[in-house]
Amino acid sequence: MLILGIVMKKILVIAGFFIALAACSDVEKVTLAGSEWKPVFQDIKDTGNAFVRFGDDGRVNGSSGCNLMQGGFTLTKDQITIGPLAMTRMACLDGLGIVQQRFVGALEKATKASLEGLTLSLYDGDGRKILELQKASSNE
Repeated sequence: MLILGIVMKKILVIAGFFIALAACSDVEKVTLAGSEWKPVFQDIKDTGNAFVRFGDDGRVNGSSGCNLMQGGFTLTKDQITIGPLAMTRMACLDGLGIVQQRFVGALEKATKASLEGLTLSLYDGDGRKILELQKASSNE
């Protein structure tokens, strides 16, 4: 009986170690369902009404700043795939064409997502940050 108790304690200690190790994993699980984000570019101040909304149903929709867009997305832990995105085809004036090109291009190239506070960063397959987004407040 004493040996069984010692073995059980060791099993519990080992199980606790692995649970703690899993909790300390450096891979953060990102949750985007039901959230809306606005792109941030250091060199472009006016992004129009550009935003992307991640639905609970695996769909995205939003605006590129001058055109509406929609498509699908998958997210597993920090691995993300967005698109292909279907868009309306209005002419983009006053620099919004550049916003659209960079915003939509980055969304469709993203392979990794990282969430820190109210900032969502998207990375390409080479690990380069290609887009930073700020969470839209619920009263906008």
